[in-house]
Amino acid sequence: MDLAASAGRLLTRIGDALRDAVMEAAPSTELKIWPEGDWLLRLNDAELEFLPLAKTGPDPWGDWQPPAFEVVVYGGLGVTIPTNRYVQSAEAPDACGSPNSLGRCCCLPPSRHH
Repeated sequence: MDLAASAGRLLTRIGDALRDAVMEAAPSTELKIWPEGDWLLRLNDAELEFLPLAKTGPDPWGDWQPPAFEVVVYGGLGVTIPTNRYVQSAEAPDACGSPNSLGRCCCLPPSRHH
């Protein structure tokens, strides 16, 4: 049995199980599937994307040290969760304008800030 084909089938089964679990838990999620086998789930502005499988080239690591195992195929899983008025980056002040080291929006009205 070809190792790349076997690994590709296994990764596809994992991706399919993930996609099906999300669709079952959140039926209003939009699903787009491409002929290459990759797919995209979108719920509001959040996205989960399973990227197509590819065989690893003959010298994929370049100047990097290769891992201790052989990589015969690879794919990708992308997660996009946009910042909104409830969650902001830790570097930015919260929606009320106050710095917040936890990166969370302050829920107090501006008149209650001290």
